[in-house]
Amino acid sequence: MDKIFAQRFKLIRKIGAGSFGQIYICDDLQNHTKVALKLESSKNQSPQLPYEAKLYGVLEGCSSVPRLYYYGSEGHYNVMAIDLLEKSLEDHLNDGKNKFSLKTTLMLADQMISAVEFIHNKNYIHRDIKPDNFVMGTGKNSNKVYVIDFGLSKRYRDQFTHQHIPWIDGKSLTGTARYASVNALRGVEQSRRDDMEALGYVWIYLMRGSLPWMGLKAKDQRQKYEKICDVKARTPIEELCRGFPEEFVTYFKEIKKLHFTDTPNYALYKQMFRSLFLRMGFTYDGVYDWTIQKERLSSSKSSNSSFKLLMQETRNTLIKNESQPFYPPVQRQKELQVPYISKMNQDLVPDRNPSARRIPKKSSDKEEVRRVEATMLRPITVRKQNIQDTTLNYNSRVETQVRLENPQIEANPTNKPEKLYYGPPRVLRRTQLPRWMGDFTPNVSRVRL
Repeated sequence: MDKIFAQRFKLIRKIGAGSFGQIYICDDLQNHTKVALKLESSKNQSPQLPYEAKLYGVLEGCSSVPRLYYYGSEGHYNVMAIDLLEKSLEDHLNDGKNKFSLKTTLMLADQMISAVEFIHNKNYIHRDIKPDNFVMGTGKNSNKVYVIDFGLSKRYRDQFTHQHIPWIDGKSLTGTARYASVNALRGVEQSRRDDMEALGYVWIYLMRGSLPWMGLKAKDQRQKYEKICDVKARTPIEELCRGFPEEFVTYFKEIKKLHFTDTPNYALYKQMFRSLFLRMGFTYDGVYDWTIQKERLSSSKSSNSSFKLLMQETRNTLIKNESQPFYPPVQRQKELQVPYISKMNQDLVPDRNPSARRIPKKSSDKEEVRRVEATMLRPITVRKQNIQDTTLNYNSRVETQVRLENPQIEANPTNKPEKLYYGPPRVLRRTQLPRWMGDFTPNVSRVRL
């Protein structure tokens, strides 16, 4: 969007629209800042922009009113450039929990009273007090409240003589019925008291999130205004402010006492709410409900970004590792461990690693044992007694006593068929061994494993 107005304001994007026209964010090529540009068709039968621009000029110098940068006509449009502001109170209410805390409402109320007081001191009344027309600033002014939209504002007294406008009845409503005063709904000419009453309804709406006269059904707008006026007039102040501090009840009662031409006691209202603020232990730090919500959201985004960064680093590491050749780890094969049955067998098995402890395997070794037992007729168990050397030496002259357990084999020097000996175990010397055993050298393969 390269459209430029007044050779100064370059349109960026559209941010709003209404019956009056459109609102755009634009670059101020002269001041190198961003401003809000209002465009209204010059063919409109009831143009509001020229009158609103006049009011901005009258209210110049108020810290709660946006600054006017430019107004003029170009082509088929009336053009007005003012300060670029943030969201309205209505927008913040809808973005949050649909309710404001007491602290936030009191901080807003103090600034809103001061803003309306300044407008009244400039001899004008706003006549359209509502949350949509109170917006927050940007940058260093982000905690400041601004009042906007002076298209329905009206001079209530002469700027030189300060003569008040006369009381008139039977007028149509000007403003928003939800927040308008009871007198305005009844057709009475509005004055300063009506702006102040509308402020009270706005505060209750911000804290409660609703008002008793919202959502009424009617055939047409006139009937709806009558129902709203009836409910609003019959609702007691105590019921309207139920659940909130007594200061809000006092405020409404003070406003109801005002006559048409009376000057509201702005200082009293501000002092009353400031005392309540201090009594509640609040600190005027400019931290609103939506400020806390933004901080939580930014903290959550920061945590998510940190997690995403960690995941990205992990992904890069995995990709880097995949690009390198993979060498599977070499597993060291376990040495075959021969189970032992007796100390005799353990000595007959060659020892590859004397320092390692031989532990029989659980499954395969047992199966091997059963296989060997099945091939042998009867197992022979040999026990050593009084052996000084750990290795049997059948060629040595040392007489080694051994005992054969059941079943015993009887000596058979005649080399006749062997007879099994079932008597008590005998201790035989080496020289008493049967001839058929001779100089028998044990075969490792026949040893019971």
